[in-house]
Amino acid sequence: RADSAPGGLSTGRTQHRADSAPGELRREASPASASYPGLSGRRRPRSRTGSRVQQHCQVEDGAMVSAATLRALEQALAEQGGAARWKSLIEAGMSPSSLHRAVKCGAVSRPTRGVLALHGTAQDAVVVAALGGWLTCVSLLRRWKVPLRESPASPHLCLSVDHHRATTSGVLRDVVIHRLGLVPDASARARSCGVSATTVATALEVASNCLTPLDHLIAADGALRMGLIERGDLFFTRRGTKARGRWLERYADSRADSLLETVARWALTDAGFRVESQVAIPGVGRVDLVVEDAIVVELDGREHHADWEAFAADRGRDRSLIAWGLKVLRFTYSDVLPAGTRVVEDVRAALAARSQPRHGLREKVVNVTDRG
Repeated sequence: RADSAPGGLSTGRTQHRADSAPGELRREASPASASYPGLSGRRRPRSRTGSRVQQHCQVEDGAMVSAATLRALEQALAEQGGAARWKSLIEAGMSPSSLHRAVKCGAVSRPTRGVLALHGTAQDAVVVAALGGWLTCVSLLRRWKVPLRESPASPHLCLSVDHHRATTSGVLRDVVIHRLGLVPDASARARSCGVSATTVATALEVASNCLTPLDHLIAADGALRMGLIERGDLFFTRRGTKARGRWLERYADSRADSLLETVARWALTDAGFRVESQVAIPGVGRVDLVVEDAIVVELDGREHHADWEAFAADRGRDRSLIAWGLKVLRFTYSDVLPAGTRVVEDVRAALAARSQPRHGLREKVVNVTDRG
């Protein structure tokens, strides 16, 4: 296993190797960046009783699995996030023969050894059931819909330093393991997100090893805005995370209304501009960003202006802002991402134009032509 301080996070992220003996780990080279895959198998249509599994099913040897048994199995799996270990289902009162039949007739799936799952169950729920531990880091942040520029390609799991289990199955092979010296307390293990998980505050701290500073700031802004953490939670205590926590506490802003606003605000701040978020202007309402008390930056997401009324309302806002003596710059999703470079360039040009002597349009065109 990776080196870890007592009670603290390990110095590197580790990952099980398919051909390793139980307990052997290797380091993960880089954080995941794409959407994590779902499990094979289709979600079965709901029956008239509202169940996702069949009312009854029959296997090749003629044995039947009753509707009551299937409903009980579905409920037991749903209560554990959609997946559970075979042993826990038997302890809950299910018979081994009924479980075998449910798998054989296709009512549920067996994504990895010792685990049963409802069709369509997310991979992270299967991982939690198979390995134990708690969902954490970017996987938990994504479950809570905390904004991230990229979705994790692999589940991120928290295990205690003395917890080891082989992961030879393809479903488990790419799991990113984070080691904690102290396991989460009872309140942290609540299934409020559907599976056993750490708190959002712990997940945000653990993500120090997986997220760039900007991505971490995006997540911190979102978690603060959604009320999932308090600002005091950004004072990280684990080894290797304290400096990042101090930086986040300084720059995180709960007023950020979107991922785009965080990226643009940080790009402008890093470029040396004075930026205010969500400023209220009489007769206009709140605007996304005000730069140097002169430029209003408005950020339009992918679904912005879905109808003509919204488009017309924004044009009216722009005219009102101009009447206040403010210049308005609007940026789309693709203008802002990945790092807000276009926003900085256009704001810098707009501020430079305001500082130049005023000339008529004809004179400006002549000057530009002469310079050419």
